[in-house]
Amino acid sequence: MKKLIAVLKWFTITVPLGLFGIVTAPILYPLFDLTKWKALWIYGDDKRINPDGSFYPDYEVFLIQTVGEAKETFWARYKWMGFRNRIWNLRTWIEFLQTGDGTGLTELETVIDDLTLDGKKVSDGVGKWKQEAGLKYLAEPGQNPWQVWSGDIIDFRYSIIGQSLIWFKQDGIFSFRYSYCKLWFGRWITIKINLVKSDTVLTLKFQKDSKESILPDYNINLDLAKETDWKVADNILVLINEYRVSIGLPALKKDKQHASAIAVEHTKYMMEMNRINHDNFGKRSEALKQNGAIRVGENVAYGYTNAVDVVGSWLLSPTHKRVIEGNFTHSGFGVIAKENGKYYFTQLFYSK
Repeated sequence: MKKLIAVLKWFTITVPLGLFGIVTAPILYPLFDLTKWKALWIYGDDKRINPDGSFYPDYEVFLIQTVGEAKETFWARYKWMGFRNRIWNLRTWIEFLQTGDGTGLTELETVIDDLTLDGKKVSDGVGKWKQEAGLKYLAEPGQNPWQVWSGDIIDFRYSIIGQSLIWFKQDGIFSFRYSYCKLWFGRWITIKINLVKSDTVLTLKFQKDSKESILPDYNINLDLAKETDWKVADNILVLINEYRVSIGLPALKKDKQHASAIAVEHTKYMMEMNRINHDNFGKRSEALKQNGAIRVGENVAYGYTNAVDVVGSWLLSPTHKRVIEGNFTHSGFGVIAKENGKYYFTQLFYSK
C-alpha cells in the first residue's frame, strides 16, 4: 500500500505541478522575480547561488555560455528560470518541506537489478554509491556531464547501461528511484524517475549512438602554437605558478607544442563563435591523453587585456580556481587578441 501511495503522490502531485510550472514559467517568472511572492514558489530556484554569493557550477557554466562571463543579468536569469524545466525546483521545495528525521538510508529494497558498467555487473544504491543508468560524456572519472560540454561524444567506460528500480527510506521518508538506459533504433534512451529525497524528479534524454567515436584520432598542426601571444601567456603562467607555490602545489611546466596548439585551435573556434565556451572539451582531453596525459582541465575567458586581470578573475571564480589548484603538471595556452585589443584565452592543464 505504501508503494502505491508513493507512486500516486508522484503522478498526482509532482508531475502535474511540474508540468504546470514548465508551461507557465515563461509568463509568470518575471512576476515572481519582481515581487518574490511566496504564492509563486514554484518559479524560484535556490540551487542557483551558494550562501557565499558564488554561483552553482551548472549555473555558472550557463552564464558563461549566455552572457560571456560569470555575471548574472535579468535576461540570463529569465532564460534560466523561465525556460528550464520547473520540475527541478519542485524537487527542491518538496525536500525542504519534508526534511525527514535524519536517520539516513534504511530499508533498501532492490526490485530490478540489471545494470552494467564497461561490461561488468553493477548495482544501484543511494548517496555516494548511487549508480543510476545513463550515458556519460567524455570526462575524467567522477566528473558530471555539465563539466564536459562534449556534445555527442560519449565515453562508455563511465556509462551505466540497463535498468534499475529500488525502494528505500531516506531520513525516514519513503522513496523510490527508477532508471533506464538502453539503445533503441540508433538512439540511447535514458529515463530517470526519483521521488522526494533524491537528486532529480524526472529526466528524459535521447542521445545518438556514437560509440565508435569514443577515442577519435586527433591530428593537430603544431605550428598553431606559434599564434599564441606568448608574452601574455608567459605572464599568466608566472602568476598561476606563484599562486600554486603559495598554497603548496608544484609549479606547472609550459607546453609550447601539443597543448598550446590544441588551445589555440579552441581559441580560434571561440572567436568564430563570438563567445567563450568549452565545446568539444572531450576531444581536446582525449587528444592530450593520446599524447600521454593522465587528466586534463581547462579554463577559458574573454575581455581582458592583460594576465593580471584574467588570472584574478579566474581565482575569484570557484570553478576556475579548482582547475588552477588541480593535480596538474603542465599547461598550454591559446591567447589571441581581437582588433579591439581584448583577448580570448584558453588554458589547458594536464598531468603526466
